[in-house]
Amino acid sequence: MKPATEPESQIAMKNGPLLKITKETVEKLILDDLQGGEMVLFRHCCKVRDEQPGGSLEEKELAMLTRIPEKLGHYYLIFRFDGLWGNGGMQAVALDHDASLNSEILQRTVEAHRAYGNEETAALIEKLIPVASAAAMVLNNSEERDIPDAEMESIWATIDAFDAPYEQAGEGGNIYEAMLKDMHQNPQQYVP
Repeated sequence: MKPATEPESQIAMKNGPLLKITKETVEKLILDDLQGGEMVLFRHCCKVRDEQPGGSLEEKELAMLTRIPEKLGHYYLIFRFDGLWGNGGMQAVALDHDASLNSEILQRTVEAHRAYGNEETAALIEKLIPVASAAAMVLNNSEERDIPDAEMESIWATIDAFDAPYEQAGEGGNIYEAMLKDMHQNPQQYVP
């Protein structure tokens, strides 16, 4: 997957008006549509996400996941994870001020990978969740006190240790091929 270089809201809106997602639209998707290109599904998810109440992006994302089909949510979560990782490695994925919301989103990402048979990546993310949660708590406390550089380096190193295994697993494996196959076999499960 090519790392994203623009904020996702800019990516989501740069390709013009949203196409309506229909069974026929899903049946015609190609691999590039899931990872780049028109990104019809991702753009739709971003639109629904941005319409949700809530203060933080994570609150909006969790609300959005309750309003779209489960498999469309799986696609969003996997693409989101890959995009964050491509922009800043596991630090970008793991470190968030709201540890509990981030943990919930990461747990749902584990479920999304498992739904497509990608157990290796699911297990890796599952191991990341408690590490990310603990790191986020330390960072949240850092706003109240100074954390020694050595302690911060230890946090970064612990999080960064997940980068190589994720990359070796093929940055999520062949998950997009598995998703595309499922989309073509079960298009109605992706239609809002």
